[in-house]
Amino acid sequence: MLIVISGLPATGKTTLAAALSRRVGAVHLSVDAVEDAMLRAGLEPCWTAGVAAYEAVGAAAQQNLLLGRVVVVDAVSDSDAARQTWRDTAGRAAVDARFVLLLPPASDEHRRRLAARERDFGHEGVGRKRYL
Repeated sequence: MLIVISGLPATGKTTLAAALSRRVGAVHLSVDAVEDAMLRAGLEPCWTAGVAAYEAVGAAAQQNLLLGRVVVVDAVSDSDAARQTWRDTAGRAAVDARFVLLLPPASDEHRRRLAARERDFGHEGVGRKRYL
């Protein structure tokens, strides 16, 4: 099974995905972590790098699904094209995909969380982009 935890930055995706993965023994894959690694390797921050991170996580998810593992993906997935990546990944592995959408808190609290959030990424903006 592929479980996709989605929602805007600072809604708790990573926290929930990590906890769920630990609880059920699933593989946890984060698009933000993969995108950060790609940027550290020299890719320029742009839309294409973000799409490439989704595709890389999709490939890693598919490999793990084909091995019979449950995979939990942590990604904003704010467009149908992004969600289609996960539906296609699940389809290629012949498993079910489940989507969980986390909604942000009230706008003042959401802005506060975004501003105060510290992520261990090498590139400013990974996981924030246009939302701050």
